Amino acid sequence: MTIFPDSVETDRLRLRRLTAEEIAPLDLYELCSAPEMEQITRYLPWDPHETPRETAAFLDEMAEAWAAGDHAAYAIRPREGQTG
Repeated sequence: MTIFPDSVETDRLRLRRLTAEEIAPLDLYELCSAPEMEQITRYLPWDPHETPRETAAFLDEMAEAWAAGDHAAYAIRPREGQTG
């Protein structure tokens, strides 16, 4: 059992636990390796992903951290009817 909720919803957003079931690893890789991520990640504790394998390892790390109750990572999306 974990201390984190699987999902959180606000008036405009849906946050779902970051898993391979929620977002395909290759789709996440495309997001995390996009050229504009260089500018975004300079403010984050991680760098753009260089390979799909790195993204898969990231998802594995998130699953382990979730199970241990260390931290939670979420995919953030607009709720139905909301724009991004």
